[in-house]
Amino acid sequence: MDANTLCQLVDAKFEALSQLTELSEHQVATIDENRMSDLMRILSQKQKLIEQLLRITDQLMPALQDDPLTRVWESEDVRQQCRDRQQQCEQMHLQLLAIEAQCEATLQASRSDMEEQLGRLNSGQQAAAGYSRSQAYGQTNSSGSSSGARLDLSSN
Repeated sequence: MDANTLCQLVDAKFEALSQLTELSEHQVATIDENRMSDLMRILSQKQKLIEQLLRITDQLMPALQDDPLTRVWESEDVRQQCRDRQQQCEQMHLQLLAIEAQCEATLQASRSDMEEQLGRLNSGQQAAAGYSRSQAYGQTNSSGSSSGARLDLSSN
């Protein structure tokens, strides 16, 4: 692969990763604010960028087989800029992995909290239903204590 094509692909990769990073930062805020409909929109946008990134990565594959010493560069500065840009891409990729792990952990914690809240709500509903049933059957007096069935203890 010629050096100009390589630089163009690395720049395209950098741009896609930059956009993914920006969207991922919005994703974190959206999750923190529990805005799930916005999260779905962000994930949809990210999917398109991920597909674009995969296409770029496929296009870069032939450069992996090339001997870098045989690649002809316009100048040493251009080669260094391309190398620096590739290193920035690698750093962004690591940053994206960390953000995704953070998002996943936050969503799992949120899910666990919601399950706990639903469990408490369910227990409360069961207690209220049990209380309602006991009221309907006359098993609780006005003080709220259980008195059993009403017994006639008058003397005959």
